[in-house]
Amino acid sequence: MRIYITVDVECSLPGLRNGGEQIPVGTSERVYGNFFGKQLGTPLIMEMLEAHGFKGTFFCDSCMRYLVGDDDAGQVLRTIAGRGHDVQLHVHPINRLWAVRDSAPLVPRDQWNDDIGALPLWLQDDLIQEGRRFVHDHTGRLPTVFRAGNYGASDETLELLAANGFLADSSYNLWALDKAGYEMRIVTPAPINIPFRHRGILEIPVTVFQAPAAVADGYRFFAPEGAGYCEMQAALQSLAAAGVQDVVVVLHSFSFIKSADPHYRNVRFNWVVQERFRQLLQFLANRPDEYEVVTLGDHVEHRDAPSLGEASTSHFVSVPAWTVGLRFAGQVAQRLI
Repeated sequence: MRIYITVDVECSLPGLRNGGEQIPVGTSERVYGNFFGKQLGTPLIMEMLEAHGFKGTFFCDSCMRYLVGDDDAGQVLRTIAGRGHDVQLHVHPINRLWAVRDSAPLVPRDQWNDDIGALPLWLQDDLIQEGRRFVHDHTGRLPTVFRAGNYGASDETLELLAANGFLADSSYNLWALDKAGYEMRIVTPAPINIPFRHRGILEIPVTVFQAPAAVADGYRFFAPEGAGYCEMQAALQSLAAAGVQDVVVVLHSFSFIKSADPHYRNVRFNWVVQERFRQLLQFLANRPDEYEVVTLGDHVEHRDAPSLGEASTSHFVSVPAWTVGLRFAGQVAQRLI
């Protein structure tokens, strides 16, 4: 089984949705995690990966440069690529829309959207081309894999990605189906949990599993921020038994930081999430014959996958109820400690 550990790297612009104070939160807080005299963001994530002999795929938001400047944002990419990790493209359009709101508004305010798939096609294409150049300028390599901010790509986004030389996308996340603030825009006739080809590109979904209906409804995905270690371990073993060959894990550059406010003025180290991730890495490292940790950038070219109409929709597994109970205990600990 191939395991892809992916990290969404981004700054933020709180206040847009709720009318609050719109002050960008930059790389120091949201990317590097510079708190308590330590770096709890991407540097710690890379350190943990490297300690186990792994490389990660870091989806870097090209639009964060509109909040912090090109050199600051570019240094993020240069640092990650310089340590041998895989840098690919992530896009949160709202940062660019906000930054040029007075000088050169791209679309009227009532048409702003942070889901790239909801924007006009010309603007989607421009964001993709701009992001592709940004990654190349700071890493020397063109990105071949994309993930939309908020998982908000559409079928049309996939077509534009293929036209711009991308080989794969990893925006399809069934967890987002029923979550406020997320909208699944890639249309499939039935839920899919394995790679498939659609609109000229390879789609590698964020891998999901399910909890027993009596305990919790809906999908969970492999994100230490919201899934317990025992859940992820049990799901991995069940997915392998079901014949799933690819599992996508998701973190954010700020996964190990617990903020009491959107501007990161009151934060704590999220030791629960960090420990979940450490345990997952150790589990994978102890079983190299069963699990191969690889990057998306190294494994998408010439990759075989069924077309959307031929892809199986049966690769879903449920985890034991007791693993969900342990996650709930961890969530209580997150709030209290």
